[in-house]
Amino acid sequence: MPRPAETDVKERLYRFLTDEGEERSCDAISEEACVESPGNFFASILSGAFSKVAEQIASPGTTLPYLLASIGRPPPSVGPWCR
Repeated sequence: MPRPAETDVKERLYRFLTDEGEERSCDAISEEACVESPGNFFASILSGAFSKVAEQIASPGTTLPYLLASIGRPPPSVGPWCR
């Protein structure tokens, strides 16, 4: 359960980033869901960021040059993968 101060910081940062202001579209959802919206917003952003980092780490353009260099392959065999 988030502390009130954390919720207030999330709410203010959410309002600043989304510029939604007072006319928040909470008419179609319950008040509980409306309160959870800022937390879900930031969870979604973090999920997307970590997903992109994981894609970069696992991509062949990142891992193949590292693996080839670690087994002592000469630079010409590593070069084409570094683009």
